[in-house]
Amino acid sequence: MSDVAKSALLNGYEIMDECSLPPGTRVGILLELVREAEANGEISTKQDAILLVKSILDNGGGGA
Repeated sequence: MSDVAKSALLNGYEIMDECSLPPGTRVGILLELVREAEANGEISTKQDAILLVKSILDNGGGGA
């Protein structure tokens, strides 16, 4: 299993709660973007992850 799959910074339920999103594909896409950013060393805390997700959503979703 890769480090990307082991991310514990944020889970889908937290993304839904923090961003008032319903369950679905969008949450999965955001979770994958968080995992990629963590693996690339761009973020390292839960707060970083939340800010990243909110930024992605504020800027049109980035496919999410």
